[in-house]
Amino acid sequence: MSYSDDVLAEKSTLWENLELLNERLPFVVEKLFDYVCECKNSRMLLTEAVQRLVCENPCQLTRPEVKYPYMIKELLHASYCGMGDRELWDGRYKVKYDLLGVGNSLTPDELKEALYEQCIIKAK
Repeated sequence: MSYSDDVLAEKSTLWENLELLNERLPFVVEKLFDYVCECKNSRMLLTEAVQRLVCENPCQLTRPEVKYPYMIKELLHASYCGMGDRELWDGRYKVKYDLLGVGNSLTPDELKEALYEQCIIKAK
């Protein structure tokens, strides 16, 4: 498979942004998408894919049941707060936690948990 220069640049930028969060994250994200591609319908709940990571523990982590979900929650939070795949991210968050605009704000941990529990990943 060959990629255009634009796709390679985006992947390189994304990988560098992932490494900023955690040096293992590029590998972990690739594993997650491998799991999704193996699915019949090419989509699955993120929690199911992470559970498979926990069971297989490809990074040989201690306490994988804590560390893999934590990594993914940090990625979801960073993505929600401004990290993308087209420009290098400086680690600064650009978000207000008052999602409804009426003072009912979520804490960062509540937001991470909500994103984690509701996320579905799909392969194109």
